[in-house]
Amino acid sequence: MRIAHYSIGLPPFRSGGLVQYCLDLMRLQSKSNEVIFIYPGNYSIRKKSRVVYKSNMESIKIFEIKNPKPISLVNGIKDFEEYKNTKLSLLDSTEEAVISADDDILAEYSAKKEVFAVTSLSHSLDELKKHFKAELYFTADDKYLYKCTEPLMRISQIKRREPHNLKNLMTAAALADGYVTREHLIRVAEDFQGLAHRCEEILSDDGVKYIDSSIDTTPHRTAQTLNSLGGNVIIILGGRTKGCDFSILRAPLSKKAKLAVVTGECREEIVSAIKGACDIAVIDGFEDAVLYGASVAKSGDALLLSPAATSYDAFSSFEERGEKFKELVKNSKYKD
Repeated sequence: MRIAHYSIGLPPFRSGGLVQYCLDLMRLQSKSNEVIFIYPGNYSIRKKSRVVYKSNMESIKIFEIKNPKPISLVNGIKDFEEYKNTKLSLLDSTEEAVISADDDILAEYSAKKEVFAVTSLSHSLDELKKHFKAELYFTADDKYLYKCTEPLMRISQIKRREPHNLKNLMTAAALADGYVTREHLIRVAEDFQGLAHRCEEILSDDGVKYIDSSIDTTPHRTAQTLNSLGGNVIIILGGRTKGCDFSILRAPLSKKAKLAVVTGECREEIVSAIKGACDIAVIDGFEDAVLYGASVAKSGDALLLSPAATSYDAFSSFEERGEKFKELVKNSKYKD
């Protein structure tokens, strides 16, 4: 029998439970079947989609889709402007786009065309209607999350109230509109525990909070995470850059961080961009950076891993980097 698998990719560029499950299943099936694996690969604006043979993994044949849609995030476009424009071009063929008006790039794009839903934590309903044409609008204040003028749920009913989780909840509500009841949405909001490696508090000891947000692989995500915290943050930055502008970290660092521990392949680029925003310590090696941050943290501080860069200079995935952070923190607190 011939069996074809399609998944997001293979280690070291892709990892996690889905990838491992696919690998285990393919290896089992390949003992008595012909198995091929297909994954979305590199993208180029000027070329058509095609499937190319790459290699064999054991007895499994590996094929790559060139110019896939949606675009692969690994080994793809290196130039951020090209990447941004290509991503935005996907919205042209989307019938029911949901956009955040709090994102400058999406807001500029969506002001020129009609979309299905617009979400925002920083704009009122009247402001959204003035600048965007949509069927639905989702906003929030201190008491409620709203769908147009209707209160959808109380903020107190939402278990995870960080700005990124509120934005994700609005997006989920828009996508599920007409498919689930308001009661279902409230139940999810009440029960959702948050995602691993996304602003995940892993330990609180001697008045210090230890937070894993290894998934923050861009400065924009790191800025959002910093803005969701109270202050006195010791942040661990660095890894391999995606070519983004690190200077957008200056404002949130100056408001929230007492120290930036910078490491990784792009450490010089980060230091150049954030110099003067807060105190900086440059440490060679991820493990030493984490242990240094833990050693200087005092009661009332938060030690945050939010690298603003990918993990590929030292790890196979952001998950592996996050797990290493957890291991180092716990071992530093509970060693003999």
